[in-house]
Amino acid sequence: MKPTRILFIIIFGFICSFCYAYYIEENGKKIPVSKRAADTIDDIEIKEGEALTQQQIVDIIQQNDKDLDNKEL
Repeated sequence: MKPTRILFIIIFGFICSFCYAYYIEENGKKIPVSKRAADTIDDIEIKEGEALTQQQIVDIIQQNDKDLDNKEL
């Protein structure tokens, strides 16, 4: 591979990492978690001092998605 191609792949991967923080699985399908939702989840976990359940995380992600949809309108 040419060095420019390798550099492009590295930079592209770095840029894509800003899109989603991680993925969670719900009912066998992967749901992308935005950095904003991940920050919200982390803030809540730090306040409460314990980890959230999978369902609580899914609820937060869905609420964040609804909030973003409402802002676009």
